[in-house]
Amino acid sequence: MRKIFTSLLIVGAVGAVALGATQAFFSDTETSTGNVLSAGAIDLKIDSTAHYDGLVCTNVAGGGQDPVYQWELETDQVQTNRTDLLHKPCDSSWELKDLTLGDKFFNLIDLKPGDNGENTISIHVDSNDAYMCAKIDNMVNYENDVTEPESIVDDTSGAAEGELSQEIRFFAWDDNGDNIWDKGEQVLFSNIEGPADDVINGVVYPMFTPGNVLKAGEGNTEYVGLYWCYGSLVVNQGDNLLVCDGKSVTNLTQTDSLSADISFYVEQARNNDNFVCPSINDWPSESPAPSAESAST
Repeated sequence: MRKIFTSLLIVGAVGAVALGATQAFFSDTETSTGNVLSAGAIDLKIDSTAHYDGLVCTNVAGGGQDPVYQWELETDQVQTNRTDLLHKPCDSSWELKDLTLGDKFFNLIDLKPGDNGENTISIHVDSNDAYMCAKIDNMVNYENDVTEPESIVDDTSGAAEGELSQEIRFFAWDDNGDNIWDKGEQVLFSNIEGPADDVINGVVYPMFTPGNVLKAGEGNTEYVGLYWCYGSLVVNQGDNLLVCDGKSVTNLTQTDSLSADISFYVEQARNNDNFVCPSINDWPSESPAPSAESAST
């Protein structure tokens, strides 16, 4: 019995020595805590500056105050035929923001043949590069009242049987922010010939697609110039001039009005080399998708 007990003690002692030696080895521990995988975001912001007949829709409020937009002369050297609008409220300009119901790039009444204007629209995405498409649809020609001179040449009287789209011309280009079509700036679309229906009714425009990415972040704002003319539009490619001539307009469009919706859609560029713009029928809904922005003309 004594031998066995002694042997057990020896084994126990040896085991204790071995355990102590293991704890004395050099060692180190590194720990990474709170690891996170977080999804990024794309948020499209739009602003607008409206110009019309020597006037600009501008914020006249002082710094730190809520914006107050009024029609003011572009410069002291510019004259306007619409003196009735001077210092009057306007609503087609705003600072960079998410578009909301009621934001309109164009909202003008009492137009006359030869009138013309331009909106400089700026486009900005935060955080992530993106592709972008624009959709213009839901165009409606309103007849409104039929005046006596109009009734002589117009045999339609339905609420949506107006003819103004036949006399409105649009010209859009990739602008640098100065609201002037300069040399080298790409034309996006125009209806120099043909009615406005051709370019603002059920049309999708690819604006930034693979090979031409909308860059994200401060300092990467892009601009679109959108010019309109009530009459014939003459485009002088050599001098980059847009001339609106109202002589061809007849009484057919008296009191008529025109409306349409403009929507913008952005989608991430990263890992998305095969992106194509959605069709009219597949256009994403504006809710809950936060990246589609709309406005009415």
